[in-house]
Amino acid sequence: VPYFINDSGTNDIPGTIEFDVVRQSFATWENVATSTIAFSDRGLTTASAGYIDGLNIMEFVSDPDSEFGRMMTPGLLGVTLLTFSTITGEMLDADIIFNDIHTVFSATEETNAFWTISATGELTLGGVVNLPNIAVHEIGHFCGLGHSFIDGVLQSVVFDDVTGAYYYPNPDPVLK
Repeated sequence: VPYFINDSGTNDIPGTIEFDVVRQSFATWENVATSTIAFSDRGLTTASAGYIDGLNIMEFVSDPDSEFGRMMTPGLLGVTLLTFSTITGEMLDADIIFNDIHTVFSATEETNAFWTISATGELTLGGVVNLPNIAVHEIGHFCGLGHSFIDGVLQSVVFDDVTGAYYYPNPDPVLK
């Protein structure tokens, strides 16, 4: 599965480390023992995420006045936009947008984020968010996975009462 990374990156992380974090996050999914998925890093691009163009693009959106910047809210850390064929069901395009407007990303620090509400009701996000966690999570959506509501499980592939569940990428969830 080919993907590109928009070359704008984020100013929150020094140098170009954020690009390595995104690449390592794709590798996390490739390294799942039961996975056969393979990703192909096509490099950096100036193309933007969020358009149905057949390119799978990861982008940090930092302009609040841009088309996708206007949809970013303090509670939205990242979003994956998927486009499917209505005829075949085939996924045609998958883009990931990281909210660089309201989020401070870190490549190494654990998430220490908190929300505050002003007297006027404005929501703001403070602290830092661990980019590897957000990237792996959004790439799960990129692969077509939904959310899991079991502690310790990032996303789930299948859950039913007869065959049990398959959890990715963490094979040892904490069931409560």
